[in-house]
Amino acid sequence: MARRVSARIRNLRRWLDRFAIGGRAVAPLFLLVLTAFLAVRVWGIGWGLEGTWSWDNDGIAPRDVFPGIAFTFTPGEYYTYPPLHLLLLAVLCLPLGIRAAIQAPSLTKAGLIAGFLEPTTAIGVSLIARTVALVASGILAAAIYRTFRRTHGRRAAAFAALSSAGLTSLSFYIHTSNLDVPFLAWSGVALTLFTKALVENRPDQLRKPLIAVAAAVATKDQAYALFLLSLPVYFIGWLALTPAPDRPNFVKKSLTAIATGVLALLAFDGAFFNPLGFRARVRFLLGSASQDYAEYAKDWSGRLRVGKALIVAAPEHVAWPLLALVPVGLLLAMEVRTPATPIDADPARRARRRLAAYLPALFAVSFAIAFNMQARRTEHRFAMPVWFYLATYAGVGADHLLKRLKPGTPRRWTPAAAALIAAAGLFRAFEVDVNLAADTRYAVEGWLRSLPANTTVETYGGLVYLPHFPPNCSVTRIGVDPAKKRSPLTGAREVQAHFASIEERRPAYVVANATWAAPYLVDPGTFDADGRVAPTVFLKSAGDSEGVGFFRDLFGGKLRYAPVLHPPFAPYRSLGVATDNTWPFRRLAIHGTTNPEIVVFRRLE
Repeated sequence: MARRVSARIRNLRRWLDRFAIGGRAVAPLFLLVLTAFLAVRVWGIGWGLEGTWSWDNDGIAPRDVFPGIAFTFTPGEYYTYPPLHLLLLAVLCLPLGIRAAIQAPSLTKAGLIAGFLEPTTAIGVSLIARTVALVASGILAAAIYRTFRRTHGRRAAAFAALSSAGLTSLSFYIHTSNLDVPFLAWSGVALTLFTKALVENRPDQLRKPLIAVAAAVATKDQAYALFLLSLPVYFIGWLALTPAPDRPNFVKKSLTAIATGVLALLAFDGAFFNPLGFRARVRFLLGSASQDYAEYAKDWSGRLRVGKALIVAAPEHVAWPLLALVPVGLLLAMEVRTPATPIDADPARRARRRLAAYLPALFAVSFAIAFNMQARRTEHRFAMPVWFYLATYAGVGADHLLKRLKPGTPRRWTPAAAALIAAAGLFRAFEVDVNLAADTRYAVEGWLRSLPANTTVETYGGLVYLPHFPPNCSVTRIGVDPAKKRSPLTGAREVQAHFASIEERRPAYVVANATWAAPYLVDPGTFDADGRVAPTVFLKSAGDSEGVGFFRDLFGGKLRYAPVLHPPFAPYRSLGVATDNTWPFRRLAIHGTTNPEIVVFRRLE
């Protein structure tokens, strides 16, 4: 018995040594920080999951997992996103899928849809998808640590992982079923493997990172932009550092690995199984899927403004203390760690490590040029890859500043530096959780529950913009699009009609989301003021003069409807404190779905 206890204690000490970045005394601090990050990421995972749909704008759960796979592998058809992550979620959600099929009213298309829209199934699928995103974020943090450990040592690696873990956009998308965190995790795996192969001068190990690249692109197509410009620099730089006699072997191994990656991509992306559908999806992605949402002019002026917008938006993603360290880290990244072994002192190996040290920055720059400037979009999820990889250099900067202290002090200051870096990221992550908990739609849902039974309510817009309506409300969703083309609002009537014909319908209440109605409320001409252009989809709604007139009259108080509820962002009310004070938290507007401006109007008789 005593031997077992001693063995367990020794194993526990070995495990804690992994966190002893600045000595064993610091291990509990790093363990505490990891626990704190896990806590803030788990909190809020149930955001918006009270019904058969969630508030993840462009998320794939709960409604698109199984239909997306069916479309992908139906000859000539395609789904918006590649199938790899869908297949992973389908496997994990298979028990729920079987249960839904068994309990469905019939095995017809309509019957199966009804079965899958049962609340328990829908909420379960969403929770599984969000849990996978949570696990992916852990893989991403581990990948950053392993990458920078090879180039700058354990302390810099720990700082780099902590600096990027608290990104505002990352903290939000961990709580959704969007594909942005999973594809970023695959890119992190590729980064680690590329770094290992380069530092160890092992071109025979290039197959694995290129398969990871294929997995990233087959998870979400825009991942290509991380590699399109960075990998040529990587291969050319490695080739330049390779002795002349070894270059033919390097080229041979590289080309073989690239061919393996291409074949893996075609397999993961479904091109082998549905070539016509794959080609149609590529055309869709190059056309309306990207260009209809572009916010800047399709010229060099517009693209340069995209670059400026990415820089200006940096504080939206990275906390100021860390943001100030990013340029320091970029400047000093070439100072790779002091040789710990004779092999590290090899000049060629040191040069390869310097190249590897800038690979995350190359990923960021490549994405900014190959995606942001081409799609001409800078929303949170599209700027996230850029600022995630740049934020890692804040850790490198902090590590080098510690090294410049007088001898003997870096180890003493390691706990303080780690605590400050973690605190900045944890506050941003906590701020996201506060925004999710205080979502304005919760206030609307609570207020609607107080209405009499069968109260008529009219609403508009996509599901991700709407509250979950309680059963005491008789809800009708009005739209100018055909009702059959909408993702159904469970428990509501779907009606195709003009918005302005509201006097014919005479609902007792109207629930309107000003964030969704922005194209009807905002003058497209205002986009020219800062060099932006109105997206095509925006102009389509803005061109509906009847809709424009209706929503401007509704929000302007010119109809027989007066606002009775316009909930503010009140984070402390979610904790039971009756105050509208928001300090020190910001109201975050991410992807048009966090804390929207939502108003309830009552009919005036």
